[in-house]
Amino acid sequence: QRHQTMRRYDVMYVMYLGTCCVPTIPVASAMSTAMPTSKKQKLTRSGGPVAVAAQQQQRAESDPNTCNANDVEEEELMLQQWPRHLPAPVWGAILDYMDYHEVRSALLISKTIANEAVKYVQVLNITSANQMYVPAARRFGNVEEVNILCLLLQLVSASAMTEHAGCFFSMAAAHRIVPFLTGFPALKKAFVGGYTSSSSERVEYDRHDRLTMPTDHLVMFRNLVDAFRGASVAGTLPEGLQTLRGISNRIAQVRQCYAEHPDRPCDFCRDICSHFPLTDVIHMSVCLSDYDRYKILTERPGGRECLQSAMPDRMCDILNSITKCYQLRKVDGTDNSLFQTLRREGVMRKYMYVLVMCIPKSKLIELDSLVEFGFVPRHVPREDLYRGLSVGRPGRKYDVWAKSTFDELVSRGFRLDAADFVILDETKEPALNALAASIHDEDASSTS
Repeated sequence: QRHQTMRRYDVMYVMYLGTCCVPTIPVASAMSTAMPTSKKQKLTRSGGPVAVAAQQQQRAESDPNTCNANDVEEEELMLQQWPRHLPAPVWGAILDYMDYHEVRSALLISKTIANEAVKYVQVLNITSANQMYVPAARRFGNVEEVNILCLLLQLVSASAMTEHAGCFFSMAAAHRIVPFLTGFPALKKAFVGGYTSSSSERVEYDRHDRLTMPTDHLVMFRNLVDAFRGASVAGTLPEGLQTLRGISNRIAQVRQCYAEHPDRPCDFCRDICSHFPLTDVIHMSVCLSDYDRYKILTERPGGRECLQSAMPDRMCDILNSITKCYQLRKVDGTDNSLFQTLRREGVMRKYMYVLVMCIPKSKLIELDSLVEFGFVPRHVPREDLYRGLSVGRPGRKYDVWAKSTFDELVSRGFRLDAADFVILDETKEPALNALAASIHDEDASSTS
């Protein structure tokens, strides 16, 4: 979090140093982020102004007679060649850490900031609805990240034990967000939500939060999402927008696909997949099937490349979504030899049941249809695959697999090692008869 990276008084101290004196040690870290390499070397090497000043003071304190006239003239000449103000790129890096109203105030300090530093500002943090005024923000033409932190206003100061004590949904901010974001042609990242005043942690909208006011906040947020949908379809959102945090990842909370359109394709989800940022759509929860969603993505410019880069994570997500957990419970008074065998394998020692992972045949067919979009199982590293499937965790809760499912995954190229799993043949274990029927889609009610 940027608010936690730099304290407010540190920023103001840097501003004071930049306008009143030559660069010194406290601003060295900020200068290194935006200053050209040649100037960095000039600042820190033995002949740089900071080093010269330090050497001059040290010699004066030890023996003033050691500084002859030539040395003094040379050192003064070196200091005169270095500008007394921070370069504009450094100012831009400093302003990135400040709230928008502080950035506007900083423009009044000097002409260097007002005319040159604004070109290097890349981040704006909006903390009030009245700050979203497009004519005033047009001077920041190179901004790549805008954080709207005023949609959710904190009602009660969060205590040390709670992170979020209640929010007020700002309708004034909701009306201005979409037009404001369209005013930044270079925008790549946007966040819409709020933040806690105590820890500066960001807060996203949550329809299930009972402390959010007013009571019709869900309707207000749906209208905001519809506004983003309309702007994306109309092409007014910046073309380079890569992620819309706080909106894209909350689509599942506001869509009413099945209720409104039970007999025809969902126009809402289709528009979202066709026009929202690619990286957000890949991980979005919509009513379209994975095949339909990825088909829409590959038809968009850069969509296939974006899918390829996200393939390992998405492959794990897809496997998790189609895998079913069959509960094998221990029954008193019956033969529990299988359950005892699983206990010896270290599976679920503290519980009276185990989970057997399986995938129905129909879901495997859907998995095969994704190969045309670049989802090649053998390209997924084993470490990523195991981490995504929660394999090898204490208790081995997800390590028990039906043999038919395990063999199907291995035959498709998934890098699974039988030594890392507990494989059960559902055709030979009487206790797994219901599981075998579920895998063949004959009785899905026995799975959970």
